[in-house]
Amino acid sequence: MIDFYKQKIFIKSLFKRDVRKDIQKYISIVNDKTLKYGPFSPEKVLLLLPHCLQKADCLYKITYDVQNCRECLQCPVGVLKGYARERGLKIAVAAGGTAARQFVKSMRPEVVFAVACEGDLFSGMNDIPVLSLGLINLRPKGPCFETLIEYDKFFYYLNRLIW
Repeated sequence: MIDFYKQKIFIKSLFKRDVRKDIQKYISIVNDKTLKYGPFSPEKVLLLLPHCLQKADCLYKITYDVQNCRECLQCPVGVLKGYARERGLKIAVAAGGTAARQFVKSMRPEVVFAVACEGDLFSGMNDIPVLSLGLINLRPKGPCFETLIEYDKFFYYLNRLIW
């Protein structure tokens, strides 16, 4: 089923058709598959976030180091960083696909729980050699700018992913 959606997305892309719904279905299938292997020990999970979750006017840029976040709770990054610390998860913030792949390579998790837009999730879930779980971010102000997450879905997935 996964290969079917990959091929469908590829073909529709060639003809400049909208593939968002197909990518969302693909992500859902991969998520279900990954959750069947769990639960995982928290230290074996990498929580991978996009830098666009941060408020644009924040003085403490997290683009290259999530530890710069002061956890002021004005954006999702502080909430997720605090939760990752409490649960013992690895966490990283990526400015793009290349940085995300480098984090996966250097941190060597068993599973990656990534938050991103459909296109980045689809690309990353296909490229990394480990299990992955994806959550599509919300973009009320447009792409790549002060994006948000659905906390109920985030915690639902995380509670099924780790013990």
